[in-house]
Amino acid sequence: DNLSDDPEQTYFSDGLTENLITDLSKLTGLSVISRNSAFTYKGRPVKVEQVGRELGVSYVLEGSVRRAGGRLRLTAQLIDVASGHHVWAERYDRQIADIFDVQDEITRNIVTALHVELIEGEQARVWRKSTERPQAYDFYLRGLDLARRTTNAQMNNQAIRLFEQAIAVDPDFAQAYVSLAWRYFEGGASGWVGAESGEGGSATAIELAQKAIALDEANAGAHSVLGACHLLKCEFEQALAEAERAVSLDPDNADATARLGRIQVYTGKIELAVGTILRAMRQAPNYPAWYALALGQAYFAQENYDQAIAALSEMTAKLPDSLRAHVMLAAIYSIQNRNEEAEAEAREVRRIEPNFKLADWAASLPVYRRGEAGNPVVKALQEAGLLT
Repeated sequence: DNLSDDPEQTYFSDGLTENLITDLSKLTGLSVISRNSAFTYKGRPVKVEQVGRELGVSYVLEGSVRRAGGRLRLTAQLIDVASGHHVWAERYDRQIADIFDVQDEITRNIVTALHVELIEGEQARVWRKSTERPQAYDFYLRGLDLARRTTNAQMNNQAIRLFEQAIAVDPDFAQAYVSLAWRYFEGGASGWVGAESGEGGSATAIELAQKAIALDEANAGAHSVLGACHLLKCEFEQALAEAERAVSLDPDNADATARLGRIQVYTGKIELAVGTILRAMRQAPNYPAWYALALGQAYFAQENYDQAIAALSEMTAKLPDSLRAHVMLAAIYSIQNRNEEAEAEAREVRRIEPNFKLADWAASLPVYRRGEAGNPVVKALQEAGLLT
């Protein structure tokens, strides 16, 4: 919780929360729920028993931070869900420059309180400093907050500038390069970045991710964004290797797990893909909508059409303007000869994108590894005469 007088300081408390989740999830002795699920309790008065029941966790870490000028007052407590008792609690009155030491100390205290045994190399990996410069950290947290809320090119560009400012202050800040890489990748996928060059933002994203890995080879996020970029370029072996590396470095990172599942779909590892995406959903019980889309793709590739419809319908219920989900639903209903439903989905596609062209849509996606068969979604729609 942000207890500062300025409500705009919430970006700082949210960033601190996310960093602690990331640090704790790197420990093999702990299973940590993802930020997507943890943040659903933000601003809500909830009991730890409710959190434990809904997320299936044994312990809850909660706390608050008050920032005033160059000083911080931070509290943290680890609570046993079953008993409701505090396992550990502490208050810190420090300078803002000490924030990294405080984060490390919280992690160490939790490890000690829960008797977690670290395997060789984990301690160095967990307590590697992200940056020693508070100004760089502040730019990074502001960028992270904006990136989570980005819905247009302007917001994306503002986030890019904030991450670039963080790097300008600290050129060795690996995580800032990773977050900047994601902005270029997702900006390219949305047509906000690199449209004039015809390559989107993937080339810049690869360069930034490789820089992050040069600074910190064990950065799971850098490997995850590289996997996404290689998939877009149909470099399947590299995509799969990078995605698997990301999950091995941070097994509790639900987003990285779901991205691995998506890559497994495109690389023909369909049976693995379904299990991988379902695992990501268990890691993040309140998972973002795109997990359902990825699961729908996996079930479609498996020719398990009823399950695919269920997953894709979940996606459209959460995001009614999901173009990809409606296109896939139109294809599935066409395959099942459910013509009225196929036409209804085709109308939804035209509502969202009046100038929709199937060939243009297909060209924006990575092909399937079994490329000689073409994209099965496109094939189904062409045969039905829908969305040609």
